[in-house]
Amino acid sequence: MVAWYAWPLKFLRWPALALNTLVLVATPIQGGHHVVDVLAGFAVAAAGIAIANRVARIVPKFAPEALSGLAPPQLT
Repeated sequence: MVAWYAWPLKFLRWPALALNTLVLVATPIQGGHHVVDVLAGFAVAAAGIAIANRVARIVPKFAPEALSGLAPPQLT
């Protein structure tokens, strides 16, 4: 998920992807998880990304004031 959300940031894109790939390869080798655990992790990550994107689209429609503190101040 870090690689997914770091992708728009050009300076983090490739380091995050490289680190994620190393972790992915090391997971079954390390012995703490099996390949099926990694595959299930893909499914959970995909569901989490889909839900987060859906919520991010819905919240401003119903509660725009919830995002008022998140916007950077406008310089005039």
